[in-house]
Amino acid sequence: MFDKNSALYKNEKYYLNRLGCFLLYVKNTFPDGTCFKKIHGVSIPFFFSYVKTYKTKRKNWGNEKNVYEHKHTKAKYIVIESYGNEKATFKATDLRDDGRMPEAMKERNWEELLNTIKEVLHLTTTSRFLLINKNNIDDDIDNDDEFFDFWNLLIKDKNAEFYTLQMRCLGITKDDKRITWCPKNSNNPNFRGEMEKEDWKQHFEDLKQAVGDVSDDVHFEDESQEKRIQSGEDLQRIWAARYAEKDSDTWWLQMKVHSNSGYRTEGEQDDGRMHAQPTETQEGSRSNQYREEYLQSAYIGDGNDEKKEEGEERSGSIDKKSESNYFDIRLMLELVKKTEEAATAIKAVPLNLKERSIFNVKGDVVLCDTPGFDDTNGAEVDVANGIGIVRALQDCACVKPVVLISYTAQGNRMSCIKDLARTLVAIIPSIADHLSAFSYVFTKWPQDQVKSIHALIKDILRDMQQKDEADEGYQAILGDIAKKTKRGTIAPDLINDSPNELLEDLSI
Repeated sequence: MFDKNSALYKNEKYYLNRLGCFLLYVKNTFPDGTCFKKIHGVSIPFFFSYVKTYKTKRKNWGNEKNVYEHKHTKAKYIVIESYGNEKATFKATDLRDDGRMPEAMKERNWEELLNTIKEVLHLTTTSRFLLINKNNIDDDIDNDDEFFDFWNLLIKDKNAEFYTLQMRCLGITKDDKRITWCPKNSNNPNFRGEMEKEDWKQHFEDLKQAVGDVSDDVHFEDESQEKRIQSGEDLQRIWAARYAEKDSDTWWLQMKVHSNSGYRTEGEQDDGRMHAQPTETQEGSRSNQYREEYLQSAYIGDGNDEKKEEGEERSGSIDKKSESNYFDIRLMLELVKKTEEAATAIKAVPLNLKERSIFNVKGDVVLCDTPGFDDTNGAEVDVANGIGIVRALQDCACVKPVVLISYTAQGNRMSCIKDLARTLVAIIPSIADHLSAFSYVFTKWPQDQVKSIHALIKDILRDMQQKDEADEGYQAILGDIAKKTKRGTIAPDLINDSPNELLEDLSI
């Protein structure tokens, strides 16, 4: 039974009494600090009863030990990030011993999560928002089933104490109320890809109704006064930017309600347009002075689009409040004349890249502004321009086409690309074989929407493939734009950015 060399065997004689009694040594595994328990004069029937009791207690003690371990396991929780540094935390309730959420409690915990967010962030009870897994922007948590899976995944993750959710919404402050809003049905997985089919005019009315007591003579504006919502089209554009990939700081946009009364456009820059402010001369005649800063760039595109854009920039910016006072017939005739001007020759500008400290390009580089197409001068001018471009290309050692896509001239769902594709296919028949040399520059694009350009192009391309549209040149160019904007979008700030950065990007 025991080792003869043990102290226990030497100090106590182990014997069996003929009367059925014996001295029993049992190894004690209970936590009372001793190694063995000594029992004198125990009968054999009691011995077996003791062994049975011993096994039961040992089993129960093992369970008690597991319960002790569960109680000392750190409780896991969810962190919800909102605007700025504001955060809320949530711990699910009525969980199993292992921390997992029972399926019967998922609906209750989902409602408690939404209520906790509204209480901690001081939101109105009617506020709406979307929740996104910050570590996986494609993982939206839209209902109790998805939250149930999200929580149990956290419990299984031994290395994580908490998971983080990010809120996607518009935050509106009005009086002492704080409201969050997202379009109805935006929790539908197909909503993002089908935004063009949505009735954004109705969404805009829903937004005003959610804010409450909002008249038609108001608009919504962010703190920097760069983003403004005055119509359904504005709302669609602003909401599309909330899907910016990786940049979670843009998923929540904070806005305020402003009145349109007294709203001034003089000297401001709105959606890429330059505004004019009339000034009075000493002779009493009225003249308009335009303060424009720009970066000269080569472009291939539709002549009418650029001229139409220039006309909007110059004529559409006169202060509407005093139009009768500012109207000048001579000025208007000059503006109309300028909008009808068209390039009739290739304008070449040699560039000395070494002076600009750009050394990754060998040889001479000439920046060319090509003539426009579909101009008012007639088909014969278009033909002459096309022939001239082809001859110029044939004399070049290397050609790198740069396509400029203006925000104000993009058209409906990038229709400008379709017209551009037809022009390029006419000049370069096998356009798909040469797209690797193309670069795409997005001009006058709002900075808050630059990161959503790639997603916009992908959505348009996906819709075309589903509808089986046969315009192969259009699809090829869109596919190339989607491929190159995935790595990074070239969208310079024409006023503040250095031209060297753009030239380096185009030289790669």
